[in-house]
Amino acid sequence: MRQALLSICIFGFISAVSGQSINGIVREEGSARPLAYASVFLPELKTGSATDSTGHFLIKGIPTGTFLMEVSLVGYATKVMRIRSGENDIIVELALSVTEMQEIVVTGAVSYTERARNPIPVIPMKRDIMLQNLSTNLIDALTKQPGINQISTGPAIGKPVIRGLGYNRVVVLRNGMRQEGQQWGDEHGIEIDEYEVDRVEIIKGPGSLLYGSDAMAGVINFLLPRPPAEGTSKGEWLTTYQSNGNFVGNSLNYSGMKNGFSWLTRFSQKKSGNYQNRYDGYVLNSGFEEFNGSAQIGINRTWGFSNLQFSTFNQKLGLVDGERDVHGNFVKSIAEGDSVRTVSVSESELKGYQNSSDVPYQRVNHNRIVWSNNIFFGESNLLVNLGWQQNRRREFGEPLTPDHPGQHFLLNTYNADIKYFLPEANGWNVSVGLSGQSQNNRNLGKEFLIPAYQSTDGGVFGFAQKQKDQWLISGGLRYDFRHIHSEALYLDANGSVTDAAHAVVTRFTEFDRDFSALTGSAGFSYQFSSVTIGRFNVSRGFRVPNLSELGSNGKHEGTFRYEVGNSNLNPETSMQVDLGVTVSTRHLTVDASAFYNNIRDYIFLEKVLNKSGQDSIANPSGPAPVYKFVQGNAYLYGGEISVDVHPHPLDWLHFENSFSYVIGAQLNQPDSMRNLPFMPAPKFQTEIRLQPSRNYGRIKQPYFKIDASVFAAQNYIYEAYHTETRTPGYYLINLGTGCEFTDRKNNTMIRLFVTVSNLLDAGYQSHLSRLKYAPVNPATGVQGIFNAGRNISVKLVIPFGKQ
Repeated sequence: MRQALLSICIFGFISAVSGQSINGIVREEGSARPLAYASVFLPELKTGSATDSTGHFLIKGIPTGTFLMEVSLVGYATKVMRIRSGENDIIVELALSVTEMQEIVVTGAVSYTERARNPIPVIPMKRDIMLQNLSTNLIDALTKQPGINQISTGPAIGKPVIRGLGYNRVVVLRNGMRQEGQQWGDEHGIEIDEYEVDRVEIIKGPGSLLYGSDAMAGVINFLLPRPPAEGTSKGEWLTTYQSNGNFVGNSLNYSGMKNGFSWLTRFSQKKSGNYQNRYDGYVLNSGFEEFNGSAQIGINRTWGFSNLQFSTFNQKLGLVDGERDVHGNFVKSIAEGDSVRTVSVSESELKGYQNSSDVPYQRVNHNRIVWSNNIFFGESNLLVNLGWQQNRRREFGEPLTPDHPGQHFLLNTYNADIKYFLPEANGWNVSVGLSGQSQNNRNLGKEFLIPAYQSTDGGVFGFAQKQKDQWLISGGLRYDFRHIHSEALYLDANGSVTDAAHAVVTRFTEFDRDFSALTGSAGFSYQFSSVTIGRFNVSRGFRVPNLSELGSNGKHEGTFRYEVGNSNLNPETSMQVDLGVTVSTRHLTVDASAFYNNIRDYIFLEKVLNKSGQDSIANPSGPAPVYKFVQGNAYLYGGEISVDVHPHPLDWLHFENSFSYVIGAQLNQPDSMRNLPFMPAPKFQTEIRLQPSRNYGRIKQPYFKIDASVFAAQNYIYEAYHTETRTPGYYLINLGTGCEFTDRKNNTMIRLFVTVSNLLDAGYQSHLSRLKYAPVNPATGVQGIFNAGRNISVKLVIPFGKQ
């Protein structure tokens, strides 16, 4: 291992040997017409090229070995093939198509694998899909995918939910590296710049084999843009406006590669005022602002590649408390001298951007440095990723001291992932690896929700995959351990931190816990015919209780709860079975999947009632109902089906439909406690898209779409102790259109996207919205705050540089 790491340093400072090259031509299937500007990319090497005006391509400096080559062009089906370095005159033929079933996926696989052949359910999502839909946060952009939902707290805050499971049951990756940022919290989202994401891969099902604890529900991997072709540099300015909240967003990036050296820089900004809906009007304190930056430098040589990434994410979020006067007007607390007074907020004030002194609000800062390396040794290679990230979260809630945080968390995380890919032997691709993580979380504020803690993780795994004829078989095992040390916290009579000898209150008690588990996965896919593939997979997941579940004791701002942890909780373990089938013809694509997930020691929040059957109220920092973390054995089952109709010769017409359904329940419980809380409602998505392949003068790739999202009523709720309430069904209609404007040489000058969401301005509350449990509106008697009303979005993408 030391020699491998040393070789990274040495190779980075020596000139590359000539290596080998590949060349060929990309043509249209049937007509043999050369295709210009097609992308030819080798994902394992992070290098590639584009075809010239005659359809030819050349890639130099390739190490010895066999690699996957991905060839793609807008309007054509992606072609994936294996090539050996040194191959010449490769002929690639692309078929006209709108459906991508031969895409390469990397998440959850032993190596780069074709999506359709992967036994593990994976949803890839390209950037263009995100551009064509309106979203207010990164997770919101994913929720039109079947089986994917979000737990939201206003427009800026979204937590991913995969098949009914969220929070620490979903592992989020940024370019393959774990994102660690207080995932247990409701009141902040994923600390990744939405504009930097080029592609998303979503595993639906336990990913513990490769990613360890927390990947019980699945994995979401946000992938950054690929390096440009050798000798090119390019940039892009994205600007967007949304009418609801006067949202403004901008992002500027510039990247290039010359002589094997690559670079990428990006700066992004977002700002939004309060959103509005037909029942609540403008919602006080729902605005936010965001400033992000990232940079990356890398080197590609015949021995592999090495790159260094830096990113910073900075966000200010208003926290909606939902308090109103008797007329239904939102109220806020303001400072007057040394006292605090509650006042109603005028409509003109609600329409503006958030005042810097308005409380409560929070600031979230996330900094990250990652060093990624892939070194080739003949037919094998070593992947080494080392990372550091720091998450700082501060909550401000005192009108007299609006710049002094009440809660202040500082989390430092160190990550290491090492994978060794053995040479292929008898058709088997085998990888082994180990991972480690160290965390230190500190409390720096004067209010406390979770204790300070330190944790240490380690894991080792082996994974194998073989493809022969119609079969692809994969499986592996992993062992993980985690040690957690939680610190005690003592308070004196004034609520200040002190030692045990002078303590009046013990807010947190000290404890140590050790957890370990053996997990695994095994599955196969079988190609019944040229158009039909079946899949089966069984996997075991594992999750260590987080510190909120083990040790919380405080009011959780933004969630309307006072939470109490339990240091004796057991780890969750799961066993999930997945079945799937894909049928892809010239006119129709159908993808269906079903799952059953059995979870032991499932952890969830349960409301605590007093002796009279009313809410138990804690009032150390403002009144809030008390919830405690409890456990029970549970099961979830459901599935998704997608049907895409694209009749030939009407290739410009697409009729896409999907339906997803999940049920979660506890074993051996009475009816009021049987259903798992906060399960997403059944969801039906339908879309009609018109996308002609021809150009109209200097307008190319035009499209128009209308879609509907239909959510059924959710009556399967956890009724005990008034923990959860029913949600009626609703539907949303959305419109979208866009195109590209070109210059005389057919180069893209501007890309335009116009979207209208919630066209009919429907008033609704999502079942997974935390604002559904805001205080009752005295004027209407309705509890909670509704989701956003109609929203019109305009996006412009302006490329520049040598494209």
